Amino acid sequence: MTATDIDVSLAEKFQFEDADVIIRAGGANFSAHKLILSLASPVFKHIFSLPRNESSQEGVPIVEVTEDAQSIHDVLSLLYPNIDDPNISDLIVMHRVLLALRKYEMLKLKARMARRLERAAWGKSARIFAIACHAGLADTARAAAQGTLLLERNTLITSVIPENKKLSAETFQKLLRYHIECGEVAQAQAEVQAGVTQNVARSDWLWLRFQSDECPEPLIRRHV
Repeated sequence: MTATDIDVSLAEKFQFEDADVIIRAGGANFSAHKLILSLASPVFKHIFSLPRNESSQEGVPIVEVTEDAQSIHDVLSLLYPNIDDPNISDLIVMHRVLLALRKYEMLKLKARMARRLERAAWGKSARIFAIACHAGLADTARAAAQGTLLLERNTLITSVIPENKKLSAETFQKLLRYHIECGEVAQAQAEVQAGVTQNVARSDWLWLRFQSDECPEPLIRRHV
Protein backbone atom coordinates (compact mmCIF):
# COMPACT_ATOMS: atom_id res chain seq x y z
CA MET A 1 0.00 0.00 0.00
CA THR A 2 1.44 3.38 -1.00
CA ALA A 3 1.48 6.49 1.18
CA THR A 4 -1.31 7.95 -0.96
CA ASP A 5 -3.41 4.82 -0.47
CA ILE A 6 -2.95 5.12 3.29
CA ASP A 7 -4.01 8.78 3.21
CA VAL A 8 -7.12 7.92 1.19
CA SER A 9 -8.06 5.13 3.60
CA LEU A 10 -7.88 7.58 6.51
CA ALA A 11 -10.59 9.70 4.88
CA GLU A 12 -13.01 6.83 4.24
CA LYS A 13 -15.11 7.49 7.36
CA PHE A 14 -15.35 11.19 6.45
CA GLN A 15 -17.52 10.96 3.34
CA PHE A 16 -20.72 12.72 4.39
CA GLU A 17 -23.37 13.16 1.73
CA ASP A 18 -24.40 16.54 3.18
CA ALA A 19 -20.84 17.85 3.48
CA ASP A 20 -20.36 21.45 2.37
CA VAL A 21 -16.56 21.59 2.50
CA ILE A 22 -13.65 19.26 1.79
CA ILE A 23 -10.46 19.46 3.84
CA ARG A 24 -7.57 18.26 1.70
CA ALA A 25 -4.54 16.97 3.60
CA GLY A 26 -1.77 15.03 1.94
CA GLY A 27 -3.39 12.75 -0.59
CA ALA A 28 -6.76 12.61 1.16
CA ASN A 29 -10.03 14.54 0.89
CA PHE A 30 -12.00 14.73 4.14
CA SER A 31 -15.65 15.71 3.72
CA ALA A 32 -16.77 17.96 6.55
CA HIS A 33 -19.27 20.63 7.58
CA LYS A 34 -18.47 24.32 7.78
CA LEU A 35 -20.79 24.82 10.76
CA ILE A 36 -19.10 22.15 12.87
CA LEU A 37 -15.62 23.37 11.99
CA SER A 38 -16.59 27.01 12.58
CA LEU A 39 -18.04 26.27 16.01
CA ALA A 40 -14.85 24.51 17.05
CA SER A 41 -12.32 26.77 15.35
CA PRO A 42 -12.35 30.57 14.89
CA VAL A 43 -9.58 30.06 12.35
CA PHE A 44 -11.75 27.88 10.11
CA LYS A 45 -14.64 30.28 10.67
CA HIS A 46 -12.48 33.10 9.34
CA ILE A 47 -11.29 31.00 6.39
CA PHE A 48 -14.86 30.22 5.38
CA SER A 49 -15.80 33.92 5.56
CA LEU A 50 -13.18 34.96 3.01
CA PRO A 51 -13.93 35.25 -0.69
CA ARG A 52 -12.03 32.44 -2.36
CA ASN A 53 -11.32 31.30 -5.88
CA GLU A 54 -11.16 27.78 -4.57
CA SER A 55 -11.10 24.46 -6.30
CA SER A 56 -14.06 22.18 -5.78
CA GLN A 57 -15.18 18.61 -6.11
CA GLU A 58 -18.71 18.09 -7.40
CA GLY A 59 -19.50 21.63 -6.36
CA VAL A 60 -18.13 21.27 -2.83
CA PRO A 61 -15.28 23.73 -2.09
CA ILE A 62 -11.88 22.34 -1.16
CA VAL A 63 -9.70 23.86 1.53
CA GLU A 64 -6.10 22.62 1.43
CA VAL A 65 -4.18 22.45 4.69
CA THR A 66 -0.52 21.82 5.44
CA GLU A 67 -1.05 19.08 8.04
CA ASP A 68 -0.59 15.43 7.11
CA ALA A 69 -3.64 13.22 6.56
CA GLN A 70 -3.16 11.34 9.84
CA SER A 71 -3.25 14.55 11.90
CA ILE A 72 -6.40 15.83 10.19
CA HIS A 73 -8.02 12.42 10.59
CA ASP A 74 -7.30 12.53 14.32
CA VAL A 75 -8.48 16.13 14.72
CA LEU A 76 -11.76 15.44 12.93
CA SER A 77 -12.22 12.19 14.85
CA LEU A 78 -11.95 14.16 18.08
CA LEU A 79 -14.38 16.76 16.76
CA TYR A 80 -17.19 14.63 15.30
CA PRO A 81 -19.36 12.92 17.94
CA ASN A 82 -20.39 10.10 15.59
CA ILE A 83 -16.79 9.08 14.85
CA ASP A 84 -14.88 6.74 17.14
CA ASP A 85 -12.27 8.40 19.32
CA PRO A 86 -8.81 7.92 17.73
CA ASN A 87 -7.40 6.71 21.07
CA ILE A 88 -4.09 8.49 20.54
CA SER A 89 -1.34 7.27 22.85
CA ASP A 90 1.88 7.73 20.86
CA LEU A 91 3.67 10.92 21.92
CA ILE A 92 4.81 11.78 18.40
CA VAL A 93 1.22 11.60 17.16
CA MET A 94 -0.03 13.58 20.17
CA HIS A 95 2.55 16.27 19.41
CA ARG A 96 1.39 16.65 15.79
CA VAL A 97 -2.27 16.73 16.78
CA LEU A 98 -1.67 19.29 19.53
CA LEU A 99 0.13 21.57 17.09
CA ALA A 100 -2.80 21.34 14.68
CA LEU A 101 -5.28 22.09 17.48
CA ARG A 102 -3.18 25.06 18.52
CA LYS A 103 -2.94 26.35 14.95
CA TYR A 104 -6.71 26.19 14.45
CA GLU A 105 -7.44 27.46 17.99
CA MET A 106 -9.58 24.46 18.88
CA LEU A 107 -9.27 25.17 22.59
CA LYS A 108 -11.63 22.56 24.02
CA LEU A 109 -10.09 19.77 21.99
CA LYS A 110 -6.64 21.03 22.91
CA ALA A 111 -7.58 20.82 26.61
CA ARG A 112 -8.78 17.24 26.09
CA MET A 113 -5.52 16.29 24.43
CA ALA A 114 -3.56 18.01 27.19
CA ARG A 115 -5.25 15.78 29.77
CA ARG A 116 -4.43 12.75 27.65
CA LEU A 117 -0.83 13.90 27.39
CA GLU A 118 -0.61 14.23 31.17
CA ARG A 119 -1.93 10.68 31.63
CA ALA A 120 0.94 9.44 29.46
CA ALA A 121 3.51 11.17 31.67
CA TRP A 122 4.84 8.24 33.66
CA GLY A 123 8.51 7.89 32.82
CA LYS A 124 8.24 10.39 29.95
CA SER A 125 8.19 13.72 31.75
CA ALA A 126 11.13 15.22 29.83
CA ARG A 127 9.47 14.50 26.47
CA ILE A 128 6.14 15.79 27.70
CA PHE A 129 7.76 18.99 28.98
CA ALA A 130 9.16 19.68 25.50
CA ILE A 131 5.85 18.86 23.79
CA ALA A 132 3.86 21.00 26.21
CA CYS A 133 6.16 23.99 25.76
CA HIS A 134 5.96 23.67 21.98
CA ALA A 135 2.16 23.35 22.05
CA GLY A 136 1.65 26.23 24.50
CA LEU A 137 0.33 24.09 27.37
CA ALA A 138 1.51 26.03 30.43
CA ASP A 139 -0.06 23.86 33.15
CA THR A 140 1.09 20.64 31.51
CA ALA A 141 4.61 22.03 31.13
CA ARG A 142 4.75 22.91 34.82
CA ALA A 143 3.52 19.46 35.85
CA ALA A 144 6.01 17.78 33.52
CA ALA A 145 8.84 19.96 34.87
CA GLN A 146 8.04 18.71 38.35
CA GLY A 147 8.01 15.17 36.98
CA THR A 148 11.54 15.58 35.64
CA LEU A 149 12.76 16.01 39.22
CA LEU A 150 12.60 12.22 39.47
CA LEU A 151 15.43 12.10 36.93
CA GLU A 152 19.07 12.59 37.75
CA ARG A 153 20.28 15.84 36.27
CA ASN A 154 22.95 14.07 34.22
CA THR A 155 20.26 11.80 32.73
CA LEU A 156 18.20 14.84 31.82
CA ILE A 157 21.19 16.42 30.09
CA THR A 158 22.47 13.37 28.21
CA SER A 159 19.21 11.63 27.21
CA VAL A 160 18.34 11.76 23.52
CA ILE A 161 14.85 13.30 23.44
CA PRO A 162 13.51 13.89 19.89
CA GLU A 163 11.10 16.62 21.01
CA ASN A 164 14.01 18.68 22.38
CA LYS A 165 14.76 19.70 18.80
CA LYS A 166 11.75 22.01 19.14
CA LEU A 167 12.89 23.31 22.54
CA SER A 168 15.01 26.43 22.67
CA ALA A 169 18.35 26.36 24.45
CA GLU A 170 17.04 29.09 26.76
CA THR A 171 14.06 26.98 27.83
CA PHE A 172 16.21 23.93 28.45
CA GLN A 173 18.57 26.07 30.53
CA LYS A 174 15.60 27.24 32.60
CA LEU A 175 14.59 23.63 33.21
CA LEU A 176 18.11 22.85 34.44
CA ARG A 177 18.09 25.90 36.70
CA TYR A 178 14.75 24.68 38.06
CA HIS A 179 16.42 21.35 38.92
CA ILE A 180 19.29 23.12 40.67
CA GLU A 181 17.00 25.40 42.70
CA CYS A 182 14.77 22.50 43.74
CA GLY A 183 17.85 20.54 44.76
CA GLU A 184 19.05 23.41 46.92
CA VAL A 185 15.65 23.68 48.63
CA ALA A 186 15.53 19.93 49.20
CA GLN A 187 19.03 19.93 50.66
CA ALA A 188 18.17 22.81 52.99
CA GLN A 189 15.08 20.97 54.22
CA ALA A 190 17.06 17.78 54.79
CA GLU A 191 19.68 19.70 56.77
CA VAL A 192 17.02 21.29 58.96
CA GLN A 193 15.37 17.93 59.63
CA ALA A 194 18.76 16.43 60.46
CA GLY A 195 19.56 19.30 62.82
CA VAL A 196 22.56 20.39 60.75
CA THR A 197 21.50 24.03 60.78
CA GLN A 198 19.02 26.05 62.75
CA ASN A 199 19.25 29.19 60.65
CA VAL A 200 17.81 28.69 57.15
CA ALA A 201 16.67 31.75 55.22
CA ARG A 202 12.91 32.07 54.81
CA SER A 203 13.23 31.78 51.00
CA ASP A 204 14.74 28.31 51.47
CA TRP A 205 11.44 27.09 52.90
CA LEU A 206 9.46 27.61 49.71
CA TRP A 207 9.01 23.87 49.33
CA LEU A 208 7.25 23.63 52.71
CA ARG A 209 4.70 26.30 51.87
CA PHE A 210 3.06 24.19 49.16
CA GLN A 211 0.24 21.73 49.80
CA SER A 212 2.30 18.91 48.29
CA ASP A 213 5.98 18.30 47.70
CA GLU A 214 6.31 20.85 44.92
CA CYS A 215 9.27 23.04 44.15
CA PRO A 216 9.02 26.73 43.24
CA GLU A 217 7.85 27.14 39.65
CA PRO A 218 8.44 30.75 38.49
CA LEU A 219 11.06 29.72 35.91
CA ILE A 220 8.54 27.52 34.12
CA ARG A 221 5.75 30.05 34.43
CA ARG A 222 7.85 32.76 32.80
CA HIS A 223 8.72 30.55 29.83
CA VAL A 224 5.26 29.38 28.67
